[in-house]
Amino acid sequence: MSRLSAFLWRRSFSGDLLLAGVLVDGLCQTDEVTSDALRPMKEPEEIADRFIQAWNRADAAALAALFAEDADFVNVVGLWWEDRGRIRQAHDYGFRKIFANSEMRVQRTKLRRLGESAAVVHIEWTLVGQSSQGSGEPGERRGVFSFVLQKDDAGWLAVSAHNTDRVPGAETHIAGGDGLAPASYQRIDPSQLS
Repeated sequence: MSRLSAFLWRRSFSGDLLLAGVLVDGLCQTDEVTSDALRPMKEPEEIADRFIQAWNRADAAALAALFAEDADFVNVVGLWWEDRGRIRQAHDYGFRKIFANSEMRVQRTKLRRLGESAAVVHIEWTLVGQSSQGSGEPGERRGVFSFVLQKDDAGWLAVSAHNTDRVPGAETHIAGGDGLAPASYQRIDPSQLS
C-alpha cells in the first residue's frame, strides 16, 4: 500500500513558501500550478474568478491554494473537509471521476466586508458537463457558494466555503423512507427564487 500525502505551493500566513504536489512512497509528483494561482489575492472578491478558473482547468492544487491551511469546506451534499490538504484531495478526486469535462460559470458575485481583514463573498454559479452515471447526460446545475475570507500581510485566503445546489421550486428538503426529497409548503414561481 502506498503512502500518500498532499502538499501545496503557497505562501502561508507566516510567509513560508510551500510546495504543491503529491508524495507517493517518497517520490515527489508535483502538479503544475500556474503563477496566477500562487499570487496572493489582493481583494476578497478575486475568489470568484480564481476558484472558477481553477475548476475549469481541473486544477485541484490551484483551487486548494486559495484556502488557508486550516480552512473548512462543506460541499453540496454536506461532506466536510477540514484542511487545505483534504480540500485538494477531494477536488482532485472530483475532477477525475465526477467533473472531468465540466465547466462552471459565475452568474453573480456579492461581497460583504466584515472590517479590514474579513469578508464574505457569495457566488451564484452554473455548471454543465458533469459525468454521467448511466443513461443520459446530466443537465445544467445551479448553486450558490458562500466563502469567508481573511486577510493577512500576504493577501486574502478563504477560511471557509459552503456550496449549495439550487433546487427549482423547493423551499426545503423533507426526509422520507428513500432519503431527502425537495419540498415546498407554498406555491412558488421558480423564477422568483433568484
